[in-house]
Amino acid sequence: MPDSISMLPSGACPSCGTPANYPEMIGTACTQQTGGRRCTGKYRATMAASDWMICSECQGAGRVHERHCQHCEGLGLRYARPQFP
Repeated sequence: MPDSISMLPSGACPSCGTPANYPEMIGTACTQQTGGRRCTGKYRATMAASDWMICSECQGAGRVHERHCQHCEGLGLRYARPQFP
């Protein structure tokens, strides 16, 4: 977990877990696309460090084999809350 809460994303999409890196994104439509289809969720604010966990794929580095981690989008963290359909 990062030492500073200011390093944490402002929010996440509860449908797919995509982080919202800027406060202005809260309440807007998720931008994630999978298989050519856009996620239908909206970004929500995350309020606690416990809303995030270290990415198990890259162990928090944000990179796997010199490449951007696809599981956490290079953040090194993943949204820890349950995801909703």
